[in-house]
Amino acid sequence: MIKNIFRAFLPPIVVFWIHAFLIFGFNAYAHVPMLDVPMHFFGGVSIAMTASLLYRLGLKYHSVPSMRVVLRLFLITCIVTWVAVLWEFAEFLSDATLHTFMQAGIRDTMGDLLLGMMGGLTGAALMNKR
Repeated sequence: MIKNIFRAFLPPIVVFWIHAFLIFGFNAYAHVPMLDVPMHFFGGVSIAMTASLLYRLGLKYHSVPSMRVVLRLFLITCIVTWVAVLWEFAEFLSDATLHTFMQAGIRDTMGDLLLGMMGGLTGAALMNKR
């Protein structure tokens, strides 16, 4: 079971490491600022994949009730939104304490949240088809 839980978290781990590699390995965001767009979208997709895989594990081990598709998609999108908000808080705290420049203003933050939510809904829908 532990191996299955670890596997469920692989999608966001991969996206996070790609993100870190692009930042620290190539300073890619300085050269391609729009790289932020697919990263937030695929971050949402990866979190939705994890939530879906954990839900399936819960069903397998009889620890969560079966849900209708619409409710499941809604809850997974809510989880993704919550994670996206936490990510934006982390960016804000980094800017405030470490003097980084991760947030370019409210428009950037709202766009990042929207992209994460759209990625989450897309990921949840794709995982439902699977």
